Amino acid sequence: MNIVLIGGGAMGRALYDGWISAGISEKSIALQDIDPDRCLGDAEALLNDDAEKTVVLAVKPQHIASVLSGCSKCMRSGDILASVAAGVSLKVLRDIVRNKIEIVRVMPNLPVALNAGTIGITKDGLEVTTISKLEAKWNQLGQSFLISEHQMDAFTAVAGSGPAYFFQFAEFLASHCAQLGLDEEIAEPLISQVMLGAAKMLSHPDGQDAAGLRNRVTSPGGTTEAGLQALNQGGKLEELVLHCFESAAARGSEIASQAFRD
Repeated sequence: MNIVLIGGGAMGRALYDGWISAGISEKSIALQDIDPDRCLGDAEALLNDDAEKTVVLAVKPQHIASVLSGCSKCMRSGDILASVAAGVSLKVLRDIVRNKIEIVRVMPNLPVALNAGTIGITKDGLEVTTISKLEAKWNQLGQSFLISEHQMDAFTAVAGSGPAYFFQFAEFLASHCAQLGLDEEIAEPLISQVMLGAAKMLSHPDGQDAAGLRNRVTSPGGTTEAGLQALNQGGKLEELVLHCFESAAARGSEIASQAFRD
């Protein structure tokens, strides 16, 4: 199956790099953008090819309608349209695309570029065979999760935006290493390795859940317990995490409503 990515921003390029890294032939994938310097491969040829294809819309919500009106004319039964635009519903997409192709919303995050992505796929209205095709293709970029459309804004807030939360926390940790007497040049690689090790333990198939692992690291009356008590003082950390997720999810809905208000 050919892949045509429309939109050469950060996400479009991350998806392209991830699929190339996963072994997709450069002849069967293309990246199209209004900026010719961002274009890769021959998108026009793949769009007009008789072979089955997945067209991935990696553009901002306000550009969805104009982009779709052009590319959907080249799509046939058996092709899949995948939109990664936050907040743009299946109904909106279906109202624009009149021909009978499979339409799906997908929410990947930037680690797809390293084949370590987290990807949400709407399962609503899809045939089992289509779901199998989607999982096979998107699992090349990391791990996919089938969700209902009403969960998409929440998934975006957690997974789509999630890497930025970890980057922000890592930034804070690294910036304060010097105050503990650590050399500045080791701060970022130190924090990166700590987070990498923790993530590997959390994702190990024979491992414990997050709470269990936290308890393993935390000795009663020890340094970790003291740090966690300061971090969780007054329940503020949990409150901030919830507020973070709720704000991001709400913004996803707002973006789409603003883009299609007219």
